[in-house]
This record gives sequence, C-alpha cells and structure tokens, in this order.
Amino acid sequence: MSYIKQIVAVRRKAGITRQEFFNYHFQVHGRISIAPSPAETPSKYFQIHLDDAAYHSTSPTDSANASPPWAFSDDITELYFESADHLSSVFRSSWVREEVGPDAANFSDFGASLPVTVQEIAIQLNEQAPSVNDNSLSGSLVAMYFITKNSDDIEANDLASGFADILKRFGPSQVRALVANVPVDLPFDPDAYFGSSAGRPRFDLVLAIHLHDKAGVSFLRTVQKNFEETYASHINLGSSWIAFGQRALLFDQDQDIKFDPGRQPYIYRN
Repeated sequence: MSYIKQIVAVRRKAGITRQEFFNYHFQVHGRISIAPSPAETPSKYFQIHLDDAAYHSTSPTDSANASPPWAFSDDITELYFESADHLSSVFRSSWVREEVGPDAANFSDFGASLPVTVQEIAIQLNEQAPSVNDNSLSGSLVAMYFITKNSDDIEANDLASGFADILKRFGPSQVRALVANVPVDLPFDPDAYFGSSAGRPRFDLVLAIHLHDKAGVSFLRTVQKNFEETYASHINLGSSWIAFGQRALLFDQDQDIKFDPGRQPYIYRN
C-alpha cells in the first residue's frame, strides 16, 4: 500500500524534562491516538525519540555558533494514512478535535512544530530494496535528514538518488535501509493542524537512514558532509538538519499490532 505519511518534528513545552516529554508523548498521547473507530485512527503510528541532532547557521550574516530559532526538536512523529481522504477524516474527527488535539498542550511547544506530508520511496542500496512497510525497522537507530532546496532547478528524487550514490561510494554496510520521504500536494493544507510559527522552514525531502548501530553515526556524518559539498548550490543549509534517534512502533491497524507501552525507547529508566 502506498500510504500518505505525516512527519512532524516536535519540541517539548517549557517546564518538563526530555524523559518526561518522551514518557507522556508515547504512553499517554500515543494511547489516545487510537480513536473509537478505525476510520478516525491513523493506519500506523511511529515515534522517533531523538538522541542527537546537528544544525547549520541560518544565514551568512548570523554567527556561525547560532542555531535556528525552530531548532532542538525532541522527537519525530510518523503518522500513516490510507489516503488523503483518510488523513482528512482523522483530523476533522470529533475524537481529534476533542481528545487528541487538546492533549498536545500537555507536552508540545506548538510554534516549533515542523510538519511535512510525504510519500515514502524505498531506495535500493544493494541486491534488495527495503520494504517501506517493514515493521522490523521499529526499534532501529535512524537518522532523519531534513533537506530544503535553494530553488526548483533540481527535483527531490534527484537529490535522493545523489545521496544514495555517495552513500554507496563510501560503502553502505552500515545502513539497514534508505527511504526517501517526498512531499505530496493535497487539495487541503494538512500541516495547518500543528500550528507552527511563521518563518519555519519548508522541507523538500526527508531521508530516513536506518543504521545497524551507533557506529554508523560518524560514517553517516561523513556522507552528509560530502553530499552537502557536492550539492552546495542546490541545498539551503540554513534550513536543513539531521537528527538521530530510536524509532518505535505505537500501533499498526493494518497488521493488527496493538499499542504496547513496552515498546517505548528509553534514554534512561527511572
């Protein structure tokens, strides 16, 4: 199935620790994201709890030490929908309006939300392409690389292919799977729900690079640097960033996988 997918980078509200944020977002908000009816519930729901991230200076006139005002997301939500109509019905439902939406005030810094609505494309790195619907990628260490283009002189798919070529040149053995998340045009604005502040970046491509283990992080940073040097004229570095975290499945309606609080990843346990 070719899902419509929403990726949303979320920053925690003031006054709570990262672990308190993770606990609430997964255990409480994740559970109530399951509506009374399947039609009002996303097909699948993942969260990526971030361990680290790297940003660029926002413009040549800023200090090289200055991070963007929208930076420092704590986790990333991935919501899957059967179609644009399914996405619309979920967010227009009374359950989201009365239960899910108001609950976000308990954990989210709304103005810093970074949403993008996409479709997934698996990129082949060796003999077999990964399945983008493979739930075995739950629990993996993943890098999410958010890319903004400078202009329309290159397509998102071309950037994704260029990144894959550079990754292959350095050797793809550290990578379990590479998935390109390419924005889609819908007859309505699916990002308006998240209430982001004006001036946030708009992303033209989000690469998901699933790694075997933490040894792949330094390797991937080398690939990223080479990619950004190669495509320097095409990428807005000030709006592009990369994050590393643990990906966990909350539920999957299509495969009848129920919500399980035990799947939450932890930085540390109390």
